[in-house]
Amino acid sequence: DSLSSTHELPGVLQPALIVGIGQLGVETLTQLRQRIATEFGSANALPRVRLLALDTDADTLQQATNGSSRAVLRTQETLLTRLQRPSHYLKSRDGKLTTDSWLNSRLLHRIPREQTNAGLRPLGRLAFVDNYRSIAKRIEAEIVALCSQDTPHNSDSVYDLGLRTSRPRV
Repeated sequence: DSLSSTHELPGVLQPALIVGIGQLGVETLTQLRQRIATEFGSANALPRVRLLALDTDADTLQQATNGSSRAVLRTQETLLTRLQRPSHYLKSRDGKLTTDSWLNSRLLHRIPREQTNAGLRPLGRLAFVDNYRSIAKRIEAEIVALCSQDTPHNSDSVYDLGLRTSRPRV
């Protein structure tokens, strides 16, 4: 049986979720998508490799989903992690801010009306912490999809590299 003999050969791929965080992470994912398309002939050539872009700025995610068709991310590969208004974070608990131990409270007043991180890494971290539940749910859903038996895999492809393991990496 030719199918069983191909399963005995070790593949090179491992199901992977690649997460890009912030503007640089989103740009890196679009470059990776371009590279996959260039190397394998299609941006969808590696269905066991999934991308997830996280950012506080809706415009950054919008730009990543528009543009050159070979480098563009799909809308479902993005997650907006918007910041709350400063008043949300300035509510004290027991006389202390919840962020006192790791974030200078003066930075909270620098959150722009658009509720983006304004290019300030500490505010990006705050958005990550504030949105951790939705991020965790999304990563879990992506991993479940990666491990699903019905994940599309084009075994007829010239570039079918086979799976080394079914265990996903993030």
